[in-house]
Amino acid sequence: MADFFGEIFNILRWTSQWRVSLQETWTIILLVTALLWGGGPEKIAISVWLIVVEFSRYLSINTEKTPEATLALWSGVNWNSFLVDGLLLIGFVGLALIANRRYVFWIAGLQVIAVMGHVVRASTDDLMIFVYGLMVMGPGWLQIFAMTAGQIAHLRRPRGVYSDWIWQVRRPVAAQSVS
Repeated sequence: MADFFGEIFNILRWTSQWRVSLQETWTIILLVTALLWGGGPEKIAISVWLIVVEFSRYLSINTEKTPEATLALWSGVNWNSFLVDGLLLIGFVGLALIANRRYVFWIAGLQVIAVMGHVVRASTDDLMIFVYGLMVMGPGWLQIFAMTAGQIAHLRRPRGVYSDWIWQVRRPVAAQSVS
């Protein structure tokens, strides 16, 4: 059964190179739209994503794109991917704490799932390679969907009504006691 899922993982990972091109194209479109029409959180979210993902290309030790090399890379903890996911987690949680947006919490939460995939893989060998790959690579697509939804919501919002950062939010004045 593990061999079956390992083969499915290899098929999904390396024979579908169009997914990588689609993801890169989509993120570049998100970057351009964020730079033109997005607010501060939209610009930072997609910039963090692109900077860290491009940085991960330099960490890639799997230059051989064969199923055997991929299986060997993902049979244990993929430490390079863990480092990249950890950097993304720090960036997205930091953004979620200061941005006046709700979608960034979804992005940060999905990144927690990716990091926890590495932690579970490090703690046990019982986690199948397919499940490990799905936990680590799956949240990326959902994060791109969330960033897209966040940019669409930002574009539909009336200008000047919704602030970008949490410290710009007007809070009601506290009632004062009469004595």
